[in-house]
Amino acid sequence: DCAGNQNRGAAEPMAGTGNGLRVDYFAPVAGFTYPANNSALTGGVTPIFGTADDQSLAATKGVGLLEVKLKAVQINSVGTRRYWDGSGWNVADQLFNLPTTPGGGAQTIQSFTSQVAAISDGSFTDGYRYEVIARAGDLLGFQDPVYSTTSFIVDRSTPSAALLAPLAGTYLSTTTLTLSSGTFNEPVINGLVPSGLTLVRVQIEDVSDLAAPAHVIPGGLRFWTGSGWQGTQASTTAVLYTSSWAVSNLPTDWVRGDASPNGRQYAVRALSVDLAGNTGVFPNYVTARATITFDGTPPTSSIVTPPDGLDTTSLATITGQAVDPIVNASSADVRAVYVSVLSDPGNTAPNSFPGWYWNAQSNSWVPSVVWNATTFAPVGGEWTFNSATITANLTVGSFYI
Repeated sequence: DCAGNQNRGAAEPMAGTGNGLRVDYFAPVAGFTYPANNSALTGGVTPIFGTADDQSLAATKGVGLLEVKLKAVQINSVGTRRYWDGSGWNVADQLFNLPTTPGGGAQTIQSFTSQVAAISDGSFTDGYRYEVIARAGDLLGFQDPVYSTTSFIVDRSTPSAALLAPLAGTYLSTTTLTLSSGTFNEPVINGLVPSGLTLVRVQIEDVSDLAAPAHVIPGGLRFWTGSGWQGTQASTTAVLYTSSWAVSNLPTDWVRGDASPNGRQYAVRALSVDLAGNTGVFPNYVTARATITFDGTPPTSSIVTPPDGLDTTSLATITGQAVDPIVNASSADVRAVYVSVLSDPGNTAPNSFPGWYWNAQSNSWVPSVVWNATTFAPVGGEWTFNSATITANLTVGSFYI
């Protein structure tokens, strides 16, 4: 004091005779381990966990972690944000209202885990994007100024695929099916935020042993792998486009060594998988299916009028019959009939156009082959070709085929 009195001696104080303090200039930090950032989940969102640290690895450690608190945000397709208030999603920001349970010793990198009482898996509704934000605080009250955020989509809806080629009940020959294609659909519900489609899988199974009559599956190898046949389930991955898919690595041999292959049947199936892992399951769950039948026997056709070898005064109407033979109870039926009319190459009359073909579209003779469409009646199998102008373009005494 002013009189010179001292409460301690002038000598250097000994350890333990004063008060100690710790200087900590830095706030703790926190980060998420689960859910992963930019992920998509079908469920199992909680428990949410991560780690927090208050300079535990530094030469001068922090004072120690006090807490990690969370806030959860629900975001729909137009960006509207709602905050979990403990019982529902509220438009008002609830700040960091969700406590966590710490784990680990003091002055170490500690873990934190969300509490079921604060937020549970059922809090996260299908069809939204979510953000969970963490804020760490230490014993001095310092709080992490740069919050850690993990963002994810909850998607519990299974996508689907549709087949455009082949269609169910169609027939194929050795060369007619070279591409399988279709569309896909990702359900959009609630907040209208889907996780997005990742792939379409296509399965081709030889089911000829279920046909009537039954056919042998060579070696029991019934599933197409994209390059060959195998006995266990297999599928191929389609090429994805904006709203459609396609597969081109299809079998080139649908006969499979069968001496009488007509009636062999194949099941073509397609399913979709989204980013969250929602998927159809072969053979039937959210799976498109088309059963196709092999028909390698060509149809036959005949001409009724005009009769072969007789003279005629008109070709305005040509008629005939067409049929697709039934072999092994299999027939694709006649789809269409086309007719060509050729001026015999041996014709010599003026304007007879020898070696040329009648084009019913242009009403003229042309030098290249033309197959003109007819009208076909499936009931009765009769086909009819009509041309109002061909007769006027015929030459008397000439031959036509």
